[in-house]
Amino acid sequence: MPFQLKADRRLYRCAVCGRVVTGEPIMLRTCCMNRPVVFCSRACAEKWVREWLRRQEQLGRGRALVRL
Repeated sequence: MPFQLKADRRLYRCAVCGRVVTGEPIMLRTCCMNRPVVFCSRACAEKWVREWLRRQEQLGRGRALVRL
């Protein structure tokens, strides 16, 4: 599950919508990613998390089918 990091005040670009983050960015990191993902708003972060969880579930289903 992604967890939130503290962010410094640099210019970042949102990973979902591509906008430049001017305020306080939301940074999430997962166990399988080396660098954090930056978002401009809570809505963009929630959208990314939903898609990320969907991909993780599909990976798990695929492994179960291969083992049979």
